[in-house]
Amino acid sequence: MEALRECTLDQSPGWKTVGAAWEVARISGAPLGPALSSLAEGLRDHDHTTRQVDAELAAPQATLRLVGVLPVVALLGGALGGVDTLTFLFRTTPGLVTLGVGLGLLALAWWWMRLLVLGVMRRRSPPSPHTDLFLVALGGGAAPHRALLQVNRVMAEWGLPVPASDDLKGLIALSRRAGVPLASLARAHLIHARDVENTDATRAVGALSVHLVLPLGLLVLPAFVVIAVVPLVWSMGTQGLTL
Repeated sequence: MEALRECTLDQSPGWKTVGAAWEVARISGAPLGPALSSLAEGLRDHDHTTRQVDAELAAPQATLRLVGVLPVVALLGGALGGVDTLTFLFRTTPGLVTLGVGLGLLALAWWWMRLLVLGVMRRRSPPSPHTDLFLVALGGGAAPHRALLQVNRVMAEWGLPVPASDDLKGLIALSRRAGVPLASLARAHLIHARDVENTDATRAVGALSVHLVLPLGLLVLPAFVVIAVVPLVWSMGTQGLTL
């Protein structure tokens, strides 16, 4: 057991959860095979949700990278249009002001969009294995409140955040009142929590696609116009005055 503790204590939350499940099964006398199978199912569901969210985030992250390329695209577009954009932007006072405004708008847009993406990614923290471990303890025949105390202690020992036990205490009370097996209620609660996690993640990514329109419209488009169009207008005006 000490070898397992040393292998999992300093690892990722997933490995810590495996070590905690092993310890709960040991002290409660629960069969290890079903305990690990239930835990693997939960980790597999979370991994599926993570991959789904990563796929949904591909478009916003590509948009974020595009923002960094836009200044180069604008300069090349001006050069292809016959406008000496580099001379205007770097060797004239109006050009320096224009360049500063355009790059400032792009930097602000990139920062805003980065905050939106990070806000979605922060909400993708792994779900707590609290209910999974509680089911493991129940599988060993432990009394509900004793099983809950065992799980909380083991999670603290393995460095896993111990959430509030209100939900599980409510399930224990409901099981006593209704005469429904507590394990069935806990498993239904666990399945519902996983569905909620998946739905919330998908909703957050869907909302992100809409929210990204704001920095694109308010900052990126004006910056592109400033960097690409203003040098062209200035060049045309200069040529007109020369003629």
